[in-house]
Amino acid sequence: MKVAILSTVPATPPTAGNRSRILALSRALRALGHGVHFVYLPSTMTSEPDDDAHLAEFGRENYIRLPSSVLSSPEFLLKRLAWRVRRKLLSPLRVGGAYYLGLDECYPSRLTDMLRALQQVHGFDTVICEYISQSAALEAFPSNVLKVLDTHDSFSDRHKLVPGRTYWFSVPPSEQVRAFHRADVVLAIQEEEGDLFRRQLAGNGPAMEVVSHLLDVSRPVTDFRSSDAIFVGSDNQANLAAVQYFTQSVLPLIRERLPQFNLMLVGSICRRVSDVGGVVKLGMVDDLSAAYSRAPISVNPMLAGTGINIKLLEALAAGVPAISTQTGARGLGKNYSNGVFVIPDGDAQAFADQVVELANCPSARREKGRAAHEDALAWNDAQMHVLKRVFERA
Repeated sequence: MKVAILSTVPATPPTAGNRSRILALSRALRALGHGVHFVYLPSTMTSEPDDDAHLAEFGRENYIRLPSSVLSSPEFLLKRLAWRVRRKLLSPLRVGGAYYLGLDECYPSRLTDMLRALQQVHGFDTVICEYISQSAALEAFPSNVLKVLDTHDSFSDRHKLVPGRTYWFSVPPSEQVRAFHRADVVLAIQEEEGDLFRRQLAGNGPAMEVVSHLLDVSRPVTDFRSSDAIFVGSDNQANLAAVQYFTQSVLPLIRERLPQFNLMLVGSICRRVSDVGGVVKLGMVDDLSAAYSRAPISVNPMLAGTGINIKLLEALAAGVPAISTQTGARGLGKNYSNGVFVIPDGDAQAFADQVVELANCPSARREKGRAAHEDALAWNDAQMHVLKRVFERA
């Protein structure tokens, strides 16, 4: 089967959770025997793709980058301006409209003709659109093409869930439902959101399936001698708040008892964190498994967020124990928590106590890490089963 993934988010290198999901999804589809094209949709909301990395991953025939000139068309610029003015005028009233973006505000309508032309050339059997903000792209394809919307998160009233103006994209629930109706199948990333989407659809509309993040389970950590911890993340506001909470409230409690303890930071989060004693910034790394071996305790002190926390899943895949806040463990479920210690949000002392306990016991790190990896294997099996069922609809 010929599959096109339509995305404004680059798939590789996998330096953020959403990139990791898209890359893992594309590899899973290829493992199932499908031919996968990656179609990059230009956007003002994401960074430019690394063309060489995408060519290496997908091949010259299967990587298609649509021109960024559509972002400078008068029609698109006027649409963006109208929505900004609307939010500005409503801002003093602090009503929903002051926070909402238009469902299609970030989608240049000229892309539709380009996608229709691609369909004429390639004859895709299935198209997968990443995020509801680009769901208008699905309307470019005929009814005999299976249309899949990969949501990543719920964006209905997102500004109420994520503090400050860091919610990125928020629409009324009715607009999220309108995006769903453009698809034949909607993918939720975790069960709670799947239940929410079903309630919003009220039994009317596309099929709803839960397909979470697919994991690379091929290289679990085997060396648990280090007692340091690791946080892997991009430089978004929720990750920054989590690291600040850990370094200000949890880390001092740990270092009172373990003065040599260090927190390793990996990813673009390093760009936004000030130098602090006990924090080692590794930056971007090519080998995440090696980074986990340097610090085989994953900490996940998230205090805000929706969807599922991909960094927690990646810790399971690496076979290292994780310590997480309740918010950070959202969507994981009890069946896959055997390698995870879940601490109530804001309980810095309990978080520190659990880190110290693991740091002092290599055998506990190894035992919990083994349980985490077993959960990751079972997790992958469950996601692949649903993914196969989705593509049987084509």
